[in-house]
Amino acid sequence: HGSSLRARALCSESEGSNEDSRMSEDEGTPLFSDLSSEKLSFPKDGQVSKGAGRRSGFHEQVLSRAQTTSSDVPYVSRHFTMAPGELAAYLERKGISYKTTDTHFVVENCPFCHPIKNQTDNQFKLYIKSSSGVFHCFRCSAGGSWWKFRQRIDGVTAASVQSFVQERERGFGPVSSLSPKASDISSNNGTLPRPDNKTLDEMVKLLVSSTRLGVLEYLVEKRKLTSEVILKYRLGAVLRYFRTREVPSQPSEENCVVFPTIDQDGNLLRLKIRSLVEKSNQLFLPRGGARALFGMHTVPKNSSVILITEGEFDAMAAHQETGLPCVSLPNGANSLPPEVVESLEDFETVYLWLDDDVPGQNAAQKFARKLGLRRCFNIKTRTTSGGRSGEGPKDANDALIAGMDLMALVQAATRVPHEEIITFRDLRDDVLRELENPRQVEGIGSECFPGLTQLLKGHRSGELTLFSGRTGIGKTTFLSQLSLDYAAQGVPTLWGSFEINNVRLAKALMTQFFTSRTQRPAVELVPCFDEWAELFEALPIFFLKFSGSVPVDRVLDAMEYANYVQDVSHVLLDNLQFMTSGQGRGMDRFEVMDDAIRRLRSFSTSAGAHVTLVIHPRKEARGEELSLSSIFGSAKATQEADNVVVLQHGEEDPPDIRRVEVLKNRFDGHIGKFTVVYDTNRKLYIDTTRGGSKQKRAVE
Repeated sequence: HGSSLRARALCSESEGSNEDSRMSEDEGTPLFSDLSSEKLSFPKDGQVSKGAGRRSGFHEQVLSRAQTTSSDVPYVSRHFTMAPGELAAYLERKGISYKTTDTHFVVENCPFCHPIKNQTDNQFKLYIKSSSGVFHCFRCSAGGSWWKFRQRIDGVTAASVQSFVQERERGFGPVSSLSPKASDISSNNGTLPRPDNKTLDEMVKLLVSSTRLGVLEYLVEKRKLTSEVILKYRLGAVLRYFRTREVPSQPSEENCVVFPTIDQDGNLLRLKIRSLVEKSNQLFLPRGGARALFGMHTVPKNSSVILITEGEFDAMAAHQETGLPCVSLPNGANSLPPEVVESLEDFETVYLWLDDDVPGQNAAQKFARKLGLRRCFNIKTRTTSGGRSGEGPKDANDALIAGMDLMALVQAATRVPHEEIITFRDLRDDVLRELENPRQVEGIGSECFPGLTQLLKGHRSGELTLFSGRTGIGKTTFLSQLSLDYAAQGVPTLWGSFEINNVRLAKALMTQFFTSRTQRPAVELVPCFDEWAELFEALPIFFLKFSGSVPVDRVLDAMEYANYVQDVSHVLLDNLQFMTSGQGRGMDRFEVMDDAIRRLRSFSTSAGAHVTLVIHPRKEARGEELSLSSIFGSAKATQEADNVVVLQHGEEDPPDIRRVEVLKNRFDGHIGKFTVVYDTNRKLYIDTTRGGSKQKRAVE
């Protein structure tokens, strides 16, 4: 099997037979020749699914959006696999009526066609493939990918989601030294900024010639990489200064390894510099460079097989031991950008070798759907090494160091199962992994609020958290600090503030970023703004361009876009009352809020993202602490939520004291409270937890 894998890696690329590929990207029209004469197998009762009801002027709105937003569609692989229930949920949310066949959703009235004038012969001409979302209308010839369909319906593009760079351009702070982020640049005379090839040449020479740096010795002796592989991937070395948490004002000079990103044509796109002293000390040059796969220049252009790892050392180790074309992701397991998906389009077989832990395997499932379940195989290091899932190395480089047979691990790779067709055998390893590694299942712990980690155990994907507190108590300040904490640990974050504008929110986030790392007061940020703004821009934080009352459909459209394009896994919405204000009266208002919570709950589950939703409490008597019954609206809010957290302040408490109380914790039932103190000079909260938060087990 190993020799056949190597042979396949070098064989000529064959033409894909996937029917989704029979589509012109210019015309956006899939050639559904097999459907033109298909006899539809509609349900026996002939009922058409009506969804949520059609809006007035819906057809005209869609035509207008199609004319004004025909570009800026994120790239979607022809192998893309829809999440279970995603297509039906979207059509119903938009009030689009449809029937179903074994393989397609057939829309009653194509929203892109000219008026059908209620003629039945003009109905049910728009086909959407159930597995991939590829669409085609046999009347108006509209067609394309799933996200092209959504873009024409919603009008949601990258302009709906802002980054910190865009906030600075709108007037927050100096902009003279800005270099745009890769995600914010469409073109610069057709190219993105690139590093100088001479710079890399010097770094490669320094790696080979300098024994003082000790980088080559580290790669060979500790990482067990051969000199041939090191030179093939063109690694370099450099000395670089990094700030330390202990003494931020005195940067430390550290030996670093340099990973170049080079495309298949030999073009140098970006340099990643990583310290050998502290793994988290790393930077990319130039700022705004392309996000691409490390090691792509080593992949033969006629290869039909590729192996993708989470880190650069893993890719080199896997290639060294198997001979397969091996590359690594630009952002690890945190994201798979659309431009990277596009570069993998022509490979027939894709091996995913991410870390064999809960976060890595969750990412493998998500990335396989983007790339196409039918061509993806998942490699698990621990569960295929003869031991239990918690034993042994977690990645390819660790497996190499441990002396394992990496080709045997590749041979044991399995297909990523479809979520709607699964057996216990597919789940067995994952169940064992969670039983043996409970801390991995707990999620990401908060570094700034250890008391919260003691109670909730961690920040987990797929959950809905309700956060409440009286007006002016500091809810936004607390959540901005918490979201910054998770973003700094690599969690792509999307902020939706309907009460304050994005400039003020970005200012608060960056101020806390500066003061938490330097221990200096906020007033000292301005003189060194550009330096810290560049560091802040590296964080995966994005902002929704909404304010005031916004229909939940529009908010969900933007959230789903950010989840696909930026792999956003934490969404904060502040707050529910502002977002839904004016959309209902009396009891209808509660129905609007309940519907919004239901849809946000559905999004968090299907998208694998954590949603933090701020809800103001009911007006309680002064001096009374908030409880579950204090949350505004009906009981549905707290029933749907996985976690309910409130910020408390008693009448006898000092002005700077707040108590964070967990009222509901579905994960393990522990509830309780801990105390934080607001530092006025640094604009952030300080957790006073020492011996542990006051906690108890909730009684069901």
